[in-house]
Amino acid sequence: MPPQQNSPAARRGTRIDINGYALREMRKLAGITTAQLVREVANADGKGFDRSFLNRIENGQRTVVNPDTFARIVRALGIDRRALLSNPHRIADAA
Repeated sequence: MPPQQNSPAARRGTRIDINGYALREMRKLAGITTAQLVREVANADGKGFDRSFLNRIENGQRTVVNPDTFARIVRALGIDRRALLSNPHRIADAA
């Protein structure tokens, strides 16, 4: 069921749980530094994604990102999006 219009979830918008440990490992396997990934993922104006934000994700201090940022991370690393999901088997777990 989608969030109601005035609920906190609706005001925040859609968020994607991301596995920071997997992100760090995939980035290293791709041979990409944090600075390179930040340049690839940042908005055209250079805002919205910086090194400290990336570090918080990779260290597990930040676990959600917006769908646009998630898509840019996946594209920059050239990987399947499921590799970075916090729990790619969530639907199966619920059964």
